[in-house]
Amino acid sequence: MTWTRDIRTWLRAVPGRMDVPRIVGPAKLLIISVVLGLAVGLVAVGFRSLIVWCNGLFFPHDPEQLFVIGRWWKYLVFLIPAVGGLVTGLVMHWGGIEGKGVTGVPEVIEAVSLKGGRLNIAMGFKGLLSAATIGSGGSAGPEGPIVEIGSSLASFAGQRLRLSGRELRLLAGCGAAAGIAAVFGAPLGGIFFALEIILSEFAVHTFAPVVLSAVAASVVARSFLGDQPAFQVAVGSVGSLYDLLPYVLLGVLAGVVSAGFISALQRSQELFAEWRAPQWIKPAAGGLIVGVMGLLAPQILGEGYHAVTAAVGGAIVWWAALLLVFMKIAATSVTIGSGAPGGSFAPAVFIGAMLGSAVCQLCTMLMPTVFAYRSAYALSGAAGLVAGSLNAPITAALIIFEISGTYKIILPAMVVVAIAALITYRIKGASIYTMALSQAGLSPDHLRRYSHLSAQTCQGVMRTDVQAIRPDAPIKDILTLMSKANQEILPVVDEDRHVMGAVGWSALRFYLDNTPAADPLIAYDIMVRIPAVKTSDPLAKAALILLDINLEAIPVVHDRTLVGIIGRRELLQGELPREHRGRTSSRERSRVKILTNDRPCP
Repeated sequence: MTWTRDIRTWLRAVPGRMDVPRIVGPAKLLIISVVLGLAVGLVAVGFRSLIVWCNGLFFPHDPEQLFVIGRWWKYLVFLIPAVGGLVTGLVMHWGGIEGKGVTGVPEVIEAVSLKGGRLNIAMGFKGLLSAATIGSGGSAGPEGPIVEIGSSLASFAGQRLRLSGRELRLLAGCGAAAGIAAVFGAPLGGIFFALEIILSEFAVHTFAPVVLSAVAASVVARSFLGDQPAFQVAVGSVGSLYDLLPYVLLGVLAGVVSAGFISALQRSQELFAEWRAPQWIKPAAGGLIVGVMGLLAPQILGEGYHAVTAAVGGAIVWWAALLLVFMKIAATSVTIGSGAPGGSFAPAVFIGAMLGSAVCQLCTMLMPTVFAYRSAYALSGAAGLVAGSLNAPITAALIIFEISGTYKIILPAMVVVAIAALITYRIKGASIYTMALSQAGLSPDHLRRYSHLSAQTCQGVMRTDVQAIRPDAPIKDILTLMSKANQEILPVVDEDRHVMGAVGWSALRFYLDNTPAADPLIAYDIMVRIPAVKTSDPLAKAALILLDINLEAIPVVHDRTLVGIIGRRELLQGELPREHRGRTSSRERSRVKILTNDRPCP
């Protein structure tokens, strides 16, 4: 039994339904969101401490990961990121939580959009493993892992409290907001990260719980970690439109670099996926590559905030800053592409800060009349990279404002954010998160459009008075039944009522137009094999399947047995408030009738 099975066994011992005071209305969710924010805040403090501990473990004489180690160790220090990758790879392998398919923030988005906010608590343990990745020098950040940790913890608590699907979705967003707010000391950034990326929804009923969770987590984190801004800098006000011209150039460059960052990460993931090696060895291989790169530029290791501080203070010359831009893109792509747990937010801040610092120095050389603060350019560049690569312009502007502690950065940052986000979207049409969803066959636009349906199950709206046919039913009887039955498809089932396929009007018309009249056809000849949904599946999953197939409805099964169908009409009923829906029979006994020997059999 693996260690994750031991943990799952312990978690199952938690009562399936916690005894909590019976509170009705919005007050219940507000109270839960505050308690959740406090809990996630404490977890975030522990997570940051775990990263620091891992950093000291892997670099005992070099806490800033600059490879300043004496004696013969300096010749082997490039192996440290590989060791960290090997540790995380083995732990994920032994625990059965290897990074396959959609992982990280995209996995949270998928769960919120398709699974009614139901997340596995094992996702949180995988997020904790990123401390070893970051602490050993892997080029990644803590934002993705803390979103996993906060959202999975919120979902676990919500499922134990038997909250509805809509409440679970919202609670997962609260966990994400609380995690970002606590780790970065940016409650506004955490709030809009959850609303802009996780929930894709701005509404009053979602705003209040998310705000309370972020505030509670931020208060807890600041009581342990302090409330000083991450970068205490001097930024002057923009004096004229002329002073904004270099920021326009920075926005354009940030958009192009963001698109390159997304493409590099995508290509790295494809290459590691094609490599036929055990999954647990890939993070070690990625760590080895990053370690070798670190011999040339140790600033790219880990989160890289020490180098960002140097760039904001103007301590890195322009050509070195440009070199670090490309090396950080490569190092991050290799680290995350290899399957090592970690986020892309901190690397985006690093890349943008280096780009902004280089642009500032070049502009002052070419345009001496422009009055420029290097700190303003570095922070604005960081905001532009976050906005472009993550498709989160509002979040980017607010987080940069909060971590700098000065409102004077807002105007130039907004200019860079707007231009960078637009250019990245024009070039790539996707962010790092939506790219991962698209690679898994999930359309981000469709997920956003139908995410509100994930709070309902297929059982709640399916039609149960259904006519079905056997595979040997003749086409004459099929035509008669289709003309009488008021349903879009006829499911084809075997003797055990297991779905084999379905017959629709489009298939009937095709075979009638292209088959001689003397040729006897049966249902098996013209049926189409289509996916079925389970009664427990979210309604959003049925909507996405209907978009991908050329049929008007799909079967609904329970234990592989046909119990109903869902079509576009049922989807429209799911859009309506419960009191305005037509009669559904989700709680009634299924009344599936099967055509056998010209007679329907119950």
